[in-house]
Amino acid sequence: MNNTWSSAFFSTLKPKPRLSVSEWADTYRVISQGTSPEPGQWKTSRIPYATDIMNCFSDNKHRYIVFMAGSQLGKSEILLSVLGYFIHQDPSPILMIQPTEGTAEEFSRIRINPLLKNTPVLAKLINFGNEETGSSRKSSNTIMMKTFTGGYIALAGSNAPSGLASKPIRVLLMDEVDRFAISAGNEGSPIKLGIQRTANFHNKKIGLVSTPTIDAVSNIQEWYEKSDKRQYFVPCPDCEHSFVLKWEHMHWQKDTESQALPHTAYIECPACSFKIFDRHKQKMLANGKWIKQQKSDIAGFHISSLYSPWVRFSELVAEFIECTKNNDKKGLQEFVNLKLGEVWQDSSGQIDIDYIERRREFYNCELPDKTLCITAGVDVQDDRIAIQFVAWAEAKEAWVIEYLEIMGNPAMSSTWQQVDDQLKRNFSFADNKKLTISIACIDSGGHFTDEVYNFVKTREQMRIFAIKGKGGAGIPIAGNVSRTNRKKVALFMIGVDTAKELLYQRLKIEFAGANYIHFPREVERGCDEQYFKMLLSEKRILKFEKGIKKYIWQKIYKRNEALDTFIYAISALEILSPNFEVLKERVKDLISVNELIFNSNNNQIGVINHQKINALPKRKMISNGIKVY
Repeated sequence: MNNTWSSAFFSTLKPKPRLSVSEWADTYRVISQGTSPEPGQWKTSRIPYATDIMNCFSDNKHRYIVFMAGSQLGKSEILLSVLGYFIHQDPSPILMIQPTEGTAEEFSRIRINPLLKNTPVLAKLINFGNEETGSSRKSSNTIMMKTFTGGYIALAGSNAPSGLASKPIRVLLMDEVDRFAISAGNEGSPIKLGIQRTANFHNKKIGLVSTPTIDAVSNIQEWYEKSDKRQYFVPCPDCEHSFVLKWEHMHWQKDTESQALPHTAYIECPACSFKIFDRHKQKMLANGKWIKQQKSDIAGFHISSLYSPWVRFSELVAEFIECTKNNDKKGLQEFVNLKLGEVWQDSSGQIDIDYIERRREFYNCELPDKTLCITAGVDVQDDRIAIQFVAWAEAKEAWVIEYLEIMGNPAMSSTWQQVDDQLKRNFSFADNKKLTISIACIDSGGHFTDEVYNFVKTREQMRIFAIKGKGGAGIPIAGNVSRTNRKKVALFMIGVDTAKELLYQRLKIEFAGANYIHFPREVERGCDEQYFKMLLSEKRILKFEKGIKKYIWQKIYKRNEALDTFIYAISALEILSPNFEVLKERVKDLISVNELIFNSNNNQIGVINHQKINALPKRKMISNGIKVY
C-alpha cells in the first residue's frame, strides 16, 4: 500500500515532457466538429508551413513572432494550438486581444471553448461551471476569463482599455492587428499597451497575427518589415527549383472569345515553366522551408492563400477576374489583402483636373439610355444649398446629370421650396420617357440642422433622408439609421472618408463600364471648371498624430460642395441598394423608379440596407396602382 502511494505521489512531481508546440498539437489536440473543414486529431503535416511558426512560441530564442498572411491558412488554428500548449505544458498568464470586445467574446465561444472542451488533456484542467453568467460557485471561469492551475487566459478587445491595463501577463497573442482600434480609449495604441503588460517576464512570448491592409498604415506590415522576413520556398515538382509562390506565376487559359477559363488555372515554375496544379500542392508544401530575408531577433513569416490546402487555384483566379472585370477597386483591395496577404498600395491621391475635364462628353439627352435610377446629394451652406443629380446603370456605372446651387438663406422656407421643386423633377430619356429620383440624402451636420430635419420629416415616404457624415477609416458608407435626434427623423450615418476613397478610385477608371463616372460637356449641367476644382478639392495624405500613422483628407481648395454632394449621392445609392436586373425590366414600362421598392405583390425590388428598412416609417400610398412603402 505504501509503495503504491509513494509511486503515485512521486509521479506527480515529475516534470511534464517539454514538447514543441507542433509536437504537442500532434499528440494531444483534437479539432472540434463544426470549427474546421477537417475535424478530428490535429495534424501539422496538413499545413507544414505552420510548424516553424508554432515552434517559435516554445523555443528559448524568440520573444516576438509575427505572422502576416492571407485567409484560410490556419492563422486562428495556430493561435489555438499555442493556447493549448501553454495551458497544458507551460502554464502561464495569457492575454489574447481581438479587434473588439464583441469579436473577443465570439472567438471565446466559437473557437476557444471547443478547443478546451474537446481536447481531453485540456478539459481536465479547466472547470467551466456556468460561464455564460460567471455566477457559478464552482468555477471562476467566464467567456472573457478562464483560469487553470498556474495561469489564466484573459480575452480583451483592442478598443477596451480596461482589458489591457490590469494584470501582468507572460504570453500575449494579438489576432488581426490591422483591425485594431487606433487607440484603446484615451490610453494609446492597444499593441503597445499589451506589450507593456509583458515587461515583468524575461521569457515572454508575443505573437502578432493578421491579414494586412493599406501600405504604410498596416500594423502587421510594420512589424513584419522589422522581422527576419521569412518566405516559404517550395520545390518545383519537375526541376526541384525552390521559389516563393506569387500571383505573377499564376496563369490560365481563355476560350475562342477571349473569356477567361478559371478551371484551367496553374502556377508556372519560373525556372522550367512546368505547369503546377492543385494536385501538386501538398507534396510541395511538405518539402518547403522558410528562408530568412534579413537579420533580426523578431521571427517574421509571410505567406499567401496560394499555399492554402483549402483554396483551389481556380477559386482565386475566378475571384480576381470578377474584380478586374467590374473595375471593382474595393474588391481588388480585398483580394490583395485577404488572398495574397499583401498590403494595398493606396491610389486615392490627387487627380489631375485636366484629366477629368478631358473626359467630358455630350449626352444628347437629359438621361443616358442605360439609366436605371437617379440619386441626389444635397449640401447645405450658410448662403446656398447645392444639389447634384447622378444617374446609375448596371455595375454602378454613373453619369453626372446636373450640379446646381440654390442661392438663398437656408433658414427661409422659400429656399427650401426651391429644393423641394428640384427633388420632384422629372428627367427625360431620348424617347421622352420620364424618371424621377429614387432617393436623396441631405447633410444635416451644418448650421441648419433643424431646417433639414423639418424638411425631411414630411418627405421620408419619398425617400428623402437626413444624413450626418462621420470621418475615419473603415466606417461603412451607409451606416445604420437612428431616430434619437430631437425631431425623431430617420438619420443615416455616412462614412465620408470611405465614400471619398471610393469616389477617387472610380475617377481613375479610364474606360467606360462598371464603376466608371461620366461627366457632361453641356454647360447648362453645371460641370464647369469651378465644379471640377470643388470635386477634386481634397487629397488623402499620411499623417502622424500622437505617434500613430493614419490617412486623413486634407482640403486643397476653399470650396468642396461638388465633392460632398457626389459622396452623398453615392451614399444614397448604398442606402437604396437597388436590384438593377429588376429595374431594367421596370424602366421599360415607364414606371418611375421612385415607385419600385415594392410592387403590388410585395415582391422586393430594392431594399434599404441592413436593418434600415425596419426603422423607417411604414407609410403606404397608392401611385399608378403600385403600393409604395
